[in-house]
Amino acid sequence: MQAILHAHDLFIEECRQKAWGAACNADYVGNQHDKPMADYEKLQKEDAGLEVEIKALDSAIDTTRKTIATNERRCNNAARLSPSKGRVYWPQLADCLHFATNISSDRA
Repeated sequence: MQAILHAHDLFIEECRQKAWGAACNADYVGNQHDKPMADYEKLQKEDAGLEVEIKALDSAIDTTRKTIATNERRCNNAARLSPSKGRVYWPQLADCLHFATNISSDRA
């Protein structure tokens, strides 16, 4: 009878150890799943933010290119319309110099 009780106690202890091991394993597996999912969601948000920033920068580049083209046309027209070749009226010259200064400072 005592051998049966002892075997029963051993069986219960073994079941407890297996249950504890399963719980620890489940916790580990859960953590292994949760962390990458959290990282993925974080990266998804960052990606969306970068996409918005890229679109804004593309728009700024297009605006800058249009401004450059407009200023180049103004400078070319000013030089072409000047009364003596190679000389430009002061207001037009100031615009061209301002344009050239902005271009060189943007590239620096």
